[in-house]
Amino acid sequence: MALDGDHHKRLGKARLLYEVLIDWQTDPEGRVNYGRPVTYVQIAKRIENPPRLETLRKWMRRSRKYPYLETRTVYRGCSVVGIAVKVLKPKKWATQLPLFGAENVVQMKKNSSVGSSTAERQTSSLKVAGSNPAPAPKVCGPARDAGR
Repeated sequence: MALDGDHHKRLGKARLLYEVLIDWQTDPEGRVNYGRPVTYVQIAKRIENPPRLETLRKWMRRSRKYPYLETRTVYRGCSVVGIAVKVLKPKKWATQLPLFGAENVVQMKKNSSVGSSTAERQTSSLKVAGSNPAPAPKVCGPARDAGR
């Protein structure tokens, strides 16, 4: 995928990261890797001659600044699992959807599999039940003194 001159100027070398993430985009909303968290190591494996991880982080900041990408840090407990990435200007789907017709594109529901009515029933029953309150957020590390 080729970027035009304005995008090229704004992103600079970060366009390589942007192109890799566009290629890894999995739906028309721009989610990368089905919305699952990815790591910089996983991103580097998709690049032929990968730069250092710090360079990838710098490119990610640049891509968020202009805004080409939106990221969210994903935690499991107190540990960082990775980052969920969303492409804000998803060129991949803009060119591919007209080829197949939007009515022919099937999107997977979260926690379901193709042809699995049981999974759909389980997720819908969880939504309906609603009696389970959300767990309290877990506080990681020692409490910080507000007076510092």
